[in-house]
Amino acid sequence: MNAREHRIMKRKWQQANKKRREKKQMLENVLLDTPALSPIPENPQIRPHSATPTLSEASSARGRKKVKRDRSKMYRDNIKLQEKIEQLEKRIRKYKKRLQRKSKRDGKVEHNSNDENKYKVLSNAIKERYKTVKNRKEKRLIHSILQTPITKKIQNANAVGKRCFGRRSPSKIQVRSTKTD
Repeated sequence: MNAREHRIMKRKWQQANKKRREKKQMLENVLLDTPALSPIPENPQIRPHSATPTLSEASSARGRKKVKRDRSKMYRDNIKLQEKIEQLEKRIRKYKKRLQRKSKRDGKVEHNSNDENKYKVLSNAIKERYKTVKNRKEKRLIHSILQTPITKKIQNANAVGKRCFGRRSPSKIQVRSTKTD
């Protein structure tokens, strides 16, 4: 039973109880208003029914009061516990989201470091190859690899060119070779 259905049932129960109490009160009033069949003797020991409440009526009123007090206390406790549950669920959602963000960030860092390692290996390999090449034709071939339209769009290609050749961009590199006889 959800909260809405519970409220509806509670309202119906309250109305039914109110009707029952009104009916009981009306019957008591009718009994008090009707004259007795025989005259009431003037005996001081016998008291009319409505003059003082009997012991059972007083104890039942006290018991009813206690039941109401206990029920309202339980209701308040229940509301407090529901609020506490909502707060804890909110904290759980907060920490789950925090964990998601952290794991997402860590995943990106790991991926970037992997790319960085590839970049370093590639640039070192090109640098070593460029140093070991003796003739001008092969050096121009290495330059042409870094000057293709695809590599011009890639930022890492420019960085590789800077790192390998010590220049700003690979397109500005001029290969100078010494004349060997």
